[in-house]
Amino acid sequence: ECKNSWLEPYVDKGVVRAVLLTLDDSSVDNSQFYLWPLAGSLVATQQLSVSATPGARKRRYLCGLWAPQHQPSSGLSQLLTFVRPHVKRGACALSQEYEDKSSNNSLLRYVELLQSTDLVLCPAFCNAETSCIYDAIEAGGVPVVVVDAAGGGSCDTLALRLLKEMEAPFIWLDSWFGLQKVLDHEKTLNVEAKAERYHALHLWYTEFQRAMLHYLLEVVRRNLL
Repeated sequence: ECKNSWLEPYVDKGVVRAVLLTLDDSSVDNSQFYLWPLAGSLVATQQLSVSATPGARKRRYLCGLWAPQHQPSSGLSQLLTFVRPHVKRGACALSQEYEDKSSNNSLLRYVELLQSTDLVLCPAFCNAETSCIYDAIEAGGVPVVVVDAAGGGSCDTLALRLLKEMEAPFIWLDSWFGLQKVLDHEKTLNVEAKAERYHALHLWYTEFQRAMLHYLLEVVRRNLL
């Protein structure tokens, strides 16, 4: 929740010269505090990496939503209102879990949901950037996010800054009210068009990871060498 003020005395005294912060912390100044991507959940990524490589195949659902009960979300109730009618018609998948996805059964359902849907809905929970965004890409899906999603805690209101700066080819919505138009368009796409879209996303993701590696090395060079 971006509660990192405890680091400031160490930085002020020079004990710590550079800090990589995940999430949109308002302390980020690219001088001492640097923004770092959250990345996918390690366990889910391991499961996804041994699965079939995403390709030109028809998926069961247009969209999918993983909505854990133990994580509060300001926009989730609105999103559920839109999604549930599509779930009833069999167009979208919805899982409202009480368990954390680190448990074996819950993780299996999480991975299955990601691998069976074209669009993965990624609402803000405690913060706007969630591991689901990156897990969706690993699973061959396209993340759908709200441009100005507000998380909880003391994170910066300018959410998802790094992904915006890197021009992530996600589906960006002004609000979840725009989801219906996205789903209507999704129905018109054939398997080849969806595969081409994912190919472009995967190329971006590969370059994103490469750029973050160069970024890390530059932070180390500038502050420690």
